[in-house]
Amino acid sequence: VLVTDGPYALVRHPMYVCVLWLGVSVVVLYATPIKLALLVLLYAVLRIKAGIEENHLLTRFPGYADYLRKVGRFLPRRAPE
Repeated sequence: VLVTDGPYALVRHPMYVCVLWLGVSVVVLYATPIKLALLVLLYAVLRIKAGIEENHLLTRFPGYADYLRKVGRFLPRRAPE
């Protein structure tokens, strides 16, 4: 079942968003160049992983293409209905 309500109404990958915010908070609290570099690497990995998952979901759920157009990957595009 494709879930598009709750946190999924705001962003397509809410768990990844939480992980990224945790990474940002660590960099802000304990800023070092290596932590910043690791945060950038984490973002790149999660973006690639999200893309792979989305390609799979496009083949599994016909309505997923509509969902992609309406809901942002990591940032909200619109207010939820």
